[in-house]
Amino acid sequence: MASCVQVERLLQAYIDDELSQSERVILAQHLSECRACVETLRKHQRMSATLFEAFADHRLDRGISDAVLDNLPEMAHPVVIEDMHGLNWRAKHPLYRWRTAARLVPLAVGMFLVLATTFLAYKWPDPLPGANAIGVVTYRAGSATCIEDESTDRTPAEVRAFVQRGQYYETGEDSTLMLTLAGPTQVMLNANSRIGIYSDRRVSIEKGQIWMDIGRDGRLFKASTPVGEIVVFGTAFSVEVDPQVATVTLARGDIQVQTAPDDAFRQLKPGQQVDMRLGEEPSIPREVDVEQVKGWTSHIVADRAAVTRFQRVIQDRRKTSEVSGQMVYVVPEWGTLSVPVKAIRLCWRPGSFGPGRCAYDVYVYDELNDPLFKTHVNPITFAEAEDNMCEIAVPNGPISGVKLLHIRLVPDYRVGDIEMEFTDVIAVGL
Repeated sequence: MASCVQVERLLQAYIDDELSQSERVILAQHLSECRACVETLRKHQRMSATLFEAFADHRLDRGISDAVLDNLPEMAHPVVIEDMHGLNWRAKHPLYRWRTAARLVPLAVGMFLVLATTFLAYKWPDPLPGANAIGVVTYRAGSATCIEDESTDRTPAEVRAFVQRGQYYETGEDSTLMLTLAGPTQVMLNANSRIGIYSDRRVSIEKGQIWMDIGRDGRLFKASTPVGEIVVFGTAFSVEVDPQVATVTLARGDIQVQTAPDDAFRQLKPGQQVDMRLGEEPSIPREVDVEQVKGWTSHIVADRAAVTRFQRVIQDRRKTSEVSGQMVYVVPEWGTLSVPVKAIRLCWRPGSFGPGRCAYDVYVYDELNDPLFKTHVNPITFAEAEDNMCEIAVPNGPISGVKLLHIRLVPDYRVGDIEMEFTDVIAVGL
């Protein structure tokens, strides 16, 4: 069956009626067995409907070809014939030019190859990876394979080989593997595990046990599983996935988990573990021995030559920085939340909205970091807002009985990659 990552790329084409018959069959089969992708499809459909309505006033209701042609200048086509005999001869021998050009092709190709070889030898003395290279295989023990996107062919995952976008990696019995991605981020796979590499900041954990140490380079990291998603703000954590449950253990840093399809979420503290099941809220976090959870990684040591290759070719040596989506603590003007809160007001710097802005997921917790609600804000909300502010209504009625709100604004780069410059987050009372 097709993976969730492969199916996600077909959803918008399905909505736009651009899929082939075979792709429709693959999609239908997957959706009949995967509730998470069904919900993702519904989100795509809701987004498409929102965009359709938002741009209703700007849609064309008639063709413009006639208007364009009516306004083109008159074109004159003078024909000057100086050699009528030559023109007639060439008309009767249409292959003449092609035969003449064909005689010159070997010479032209030879000259091009000489020039190209000389240029590459001068400008490109050290072969570099393809444009999609985002990491290096830095350790392997036992049998581990690499699978190209949408392919069934498996090749050995060789140490020092480059990691490309769209690849999948699998380990067999009694085997382990480590990938080092730009960030730098270390991804370790235990036996019988599989992971898809969507980019250096987004992966799909499909089965098995994975340990990840995420580089804090100022960008969010997201890991999807068959039952939900993990939003990472620079941390080290473990994920163990089977067909029914994904168990997430946090070693250090800051992490948030949410289950599909209802987007129920929880925040973890270092040393805590939580279970995610499809269609259910994540379990209450429990304390665990992190060293015991990660014990299987103790023998993994990166190959020195592979690390050198990663540093020389992949890593751009960014300085570490805070990751977008840090927590905002909101205490209302009246001192406590004895007055029910009906909305969250977002304020931003005047003139900060423009093309290419990203969307935002808004997570709201109480003073004990227990989740209250989550919502999604599209860029069109910022575009239509007045006075550089918008209000997000609290779903299912006002919030009451809490003293403090923790609000996290998490950028969603799927529709744009430029973040808003927020100046204030305010609790709005009844």
